[in-house]
Amino acid sequence: MNDYTPLTNEQARQAIDVAQVFRSWRDAAIQTWNGHNGVYVAPMSWRQGGGGREYLVERVHNYRKHHGPRSPETEHHFDTYTRERSRLIERMKSTRARLEKMAPVDRALGLGRMPALTANILRQLDEHGFLGKKIAIVGTNALYAYEAKAGVHIHTPLMETSDADLLWDARERLTLAIEKIPRPAVLALLRKADASFDASRQYGLSAENKDGFIVELLTVDTGNLEHTGLEGDLTVNPMVGMDALLALPRIEAIVIDRRGMPVRVVAPEIRAFALLKEWVSKQSGRPPEKRRRDRDQARVLRELATRELGLEFDAGLLSEVPAYLTRG
Repeated sequence: MNDYTPLTNEQARQAIDVAQVFRSWRDAAIQTWNGHNGVYVAPMSWRQGGGGREYLVERVHNYRKHHGPRSPETEHHFDTYTRERSRLIERMKSTRARLEKMAPVDRALGLGRMPALTANILRQLDEHGFLGKKIAIVGTNALYAYEAKAGVHIHTPLMETSDADLLWDARERLTLAIEKIPRPAVLALLRKADASFDASRQYGLSAENKDGFIVELLTVDTGNLEHTGLEGDLTVNPMVGMDALLALPRIEAIVIDRRGMPVRVVAPEIRAFALLKEWVSKQSGRPPEKRRRDRDQARVLRELATRELGLEFDAGLLSEVPAYLTRG
């Protein structure tokens, strides 16, 4: 039996339409997000200053950004800024409403794949400017990105008689690769997605919510990790092979969660991830059941890369990853 099923024509058309609307929404949204240094984060207004003069002020969170006293130039800036910000907000509203109308169709067509909590965490990371710049998904949830890029649904024998569409316990853990510990605290962002998240006493280098969902943070083992300096925040777990994955180009995909809403996912290049999975599956200290899962995932990734995406495991790629990942 194949490891995946290609999307039907109807599913493929819907997925493409959802991605187009989502990108239109996000292109507008990032211009209003403070985490992306958006130009139109906050509204502008006129405030009375010293000497009875009015000043153009933009309030951004807890501080005011001054643009100068009232003049023909600042009045023009105020007018153009206000019109453009209103246009962006209206675009966000209209595209968001369209995505919500598309959501029931997405669910009916079986396109909703990623667990809602995982998607909400990624939305928080994206809004604050961390996803793709400092953070990428490197655990099993990365497979949602690869199947979206390839236009397929991955399955396993365990899923043949289930409608849950789980990818190897993807609902129970989210593994993130971090180049540099970001501010604000990662834990604070997780709590925006689920207030029950707390630093895990059992795992130490991760967070866990009331339902046992774990978010694990991995980074390059430099021996000199940067911390947030915020008490109660998460630390990170250095991992062999992370430097190779972080250095390689990443892919971006629009994935649909189980509510039918899209989310942006950033993951390592699919061939590099396949090589890492193959290498991990050969480590004798790893539990047998996990090694079997790693082999299964590596096989699927190779099939998707070569058969569906037309990629080759050529010398150019292999020269970019450590030799221990490519040895048989």
